[in-house]
Amino acid sequence: MEQCRTRKHTVVLVPPPLQGHMTPMLQLGSILYSKGFSIVVAHSEFRPPDPLNHPGFIFHALSDNLSGYQASINNLLDLISAINSNCRAPLQDYMVQLMEDQKLQGYQVSCMIYDALLFFVDSVSTHLKIPSIILRPNMAAYMLSCHCICQLQAENRIP
Repeated sequence: MEQCRTRKHTVVLVPPPLQGHMTPMLQLGSILYSKGFSIVVAHSEFRPPDPLNHPGFIFHALSDNLSGYQASINNLLDLISAINSNCRAPLQDYMVQLMEDQKLQGYQVSCMIYDALLFFVDSVSTHLKIPSIILRPNMAAYMLSCHCICQLQAENRIP
């Protein structure tokens, strides 16, 4: 937590261990870091990011009980479900400790930014009264298709 001492406000990023979600989260972290924020990345132990690519960031692995897990497109929902179930308590414990450490030093956690797949972060941020922001790194075509599917369902054109 040494890097937090030189920057007054901390943003905690919570990315899922999926490349298309991790990369935009870390890119956002780089932008925020360049604007003077301290960046903490609280991540699953499963497929962790490489700290060498972001030397100014603080990385904290959350225990996920996924040692030896073999992810594939067929069990992706099981992976996300396991992370949501297993990482809530470790994240909350870490955030309490981080907030206590920073309060002693006169600093604060400004907000948590998390991926929409990791809905457990919302309960942690709400419980600890930390503002949170959801990052949805999906393509515009994905958002349009979700809108169209909802519209077709409302019109009873698809189940």
